[in-house]
Amino acid sequence: MATNATIAAATARRKERTLAALRECMGMVATACRRVGIARKTFYEWCQKDEDFKQASMDITEEVGDKVESKLLQKVH
Repeated sequence: MATNATIAAATARRKERTLAALRECMGMVATACRRVGIARKTFYEWCQKDEDFKQASMDITEEVGDKVESKLLQKVH
């Protein structure tokens, strides 16, 4: 039987893989979740319960938004 520490470590690894996928998927939560095999509901539960995870996902979303905005501005000028 898995211990609480083992479960916590596995969850931490899944969260890290999810954040990496979120970055790769340009902030698209549903796509990132499918890539790592979790439900979107799980992603949002992690955001509610884990402030560090929530902040990291928001940082990724902001980074992606900045990149998109930069590319659009380059096209305009």
